[in-house]
Amino acid sequence: MSSVGRNQTVGYTKRQSGTNMDFSRRSLEAMEIPELEEMLEYLKTNGNRSSRKLVEKILNSKLNENNLTFKLRLEKD
Repeated sequence: MSSVGRNQTVGYTKRQSGTNMDFSRRSLEAMEIPELEEMLEYLKTNGNRSSRKLVEKILNSKLNENNLTFKLRLEKD
Protein backbone atom coordinates (compact mmCIF):
# COMPACT_ATOMS: atom_id res chain seq x y z
CA MET A 1 0.00 0.00 0.00
CA SER A 2 1.39 3.36 -0.94
CA SER A 3 1.42 6.27 1.43
CA VAL A 4 0.18 9.71 0.47
CA GLY A 5 2.47 12.67 1.06
CA ARG A 6 1.56 15.19 3.71
CA ASN A 7 2.21 18.14 1.42
CA GLN A 8 0.26 16.78 -1.53
CA THR A 9 -2.31 19.06 -3.12
CA VAL A 10 -5.34 18.06 -5.16
CA GLY A 11 -6.26 20.04 -8.27
CA TYR A 12 -9.99 20.37 -8.78
CA THR A 13 -12.30 22.43 -10.99
CA LYS A 14 -15.42 23.51 -9.13
CA ARG A 15 -18.52 22.82 -11.23
CA GLN A 16 -20.50 25.89 -10.21
CA SER A 17 -17.83 28.49 -10.85
CA GLY A 18 -15.54 26.65 -13.28
CA THR A 19 -12.60 27.80 -11.16
CA ASN A 20 -9.47 25.67 -10.93
CA MET A 21 -8.27 25.34 -7.36
CA ASP A 22 -5.58 23.41 -5.52
CA PHE A 23 -6.53 21.99 -2.15
CA SER A 24 -4.05 21.04 0.54
CA ARG A 25 -4.60 18.03 2.77
CA ARG A 26 -5.59 20.34 5.63
CA SER A 27 -8.23 22.13 3.53
CA LEU A 28 -9.58 18.77 2.33
CA GLU A 29 -9.92 17.60 5.93
CA ALA A 30 -11.94 20.74 6.71
CA MET A 31 -14.43 20.07 3.90
CA GLU A 32 -17.89 18.65 4.43
CA ILE A 33 -18.78 15.16 3.20
CA PRO A 34 -20.95 16.26 0.21
CA GLU A 35 -18.11 18.45 -1.09
CA LEU A 36 -15.66 15.57 -0.84
CA GLU A 37 -18.08 13.22 -2.59
CA GLU A 38 -18.46 15.69 -5.46
CA MET A 39 -14.71 16.12 -5.71
CA LEU A 40 -14.19 12.36 -5.74
CA GLU A 41 -16.66 11.96 -8.62
CA TYR A 42 -14.72 14.59 -10.57
CA LEU A 43 -11.38 12.95 -9.80
CA LYS A 44 -12.56 9.54 -10.99
CA THR A 45 -12.48 10.82 -14.57
CA ASN A 46 -10.23 13.89 -14.41
CA GLY A 47 -7.71 13.33 -11.65
CA ASN A 48 -4.61 11.32 -11.01
CA ARG A 49 -4.57 8.22 -8.83
CA SER A 50 -2.76 9.77 -5.86
CA SER A 51 -5.23 12.68 -5.67
CA ARG A 52 -8.16 10.29 -5.84
CA LYS A 53 -6.66 8.09 -3.12
CA LEU A 54 -6.11 11.07 -0.81
CA VAL A 55 -9.72 12.27 -1.20
CA GLU A 56 -11.02 8.71 -0.72
CA LYS A 57 -8.97 8.32 2.45
CA ILE A 58 -10.21 11.59 3.95
CA LEU A 59 -13.82 10.90 2.92
CA ASN A 60 -13.73 7.39 4.44
CA SER A 61 -12.26 8.80 7.62
CA LYS A 62 -15.05 11.39 7.89
CA LEU A 63 -17.73 8.78 7.17
CA ASN A 64 -16.27 6.50 9.85
CA GLU A 65 -16.14 9.35 12.38
CA ASN A 66 -19.77 10.27 11.72
CA ASN A 67 -20.91 6.67 11.98
CA LEU A 68 -19.07 6.22 15.27
CA THR A 69 -20.47 9.49 16.62
CA PHE A 70 -23.98 8.42 15.61
CA LYS A 71 -23.57 5.03 17.30
CA LEU A 72 -22.32 6.66 20.50
CA ARG A 73 -25.34 8.97 20.58
CA LEU A 74 -27.68 6.00 20.22
CA GLU A 75 -25.97 4.16 23.07
CA LYS A 76 -26.30 7.17 25.39
CA ASP A 77 -30.05 7.59 24.78
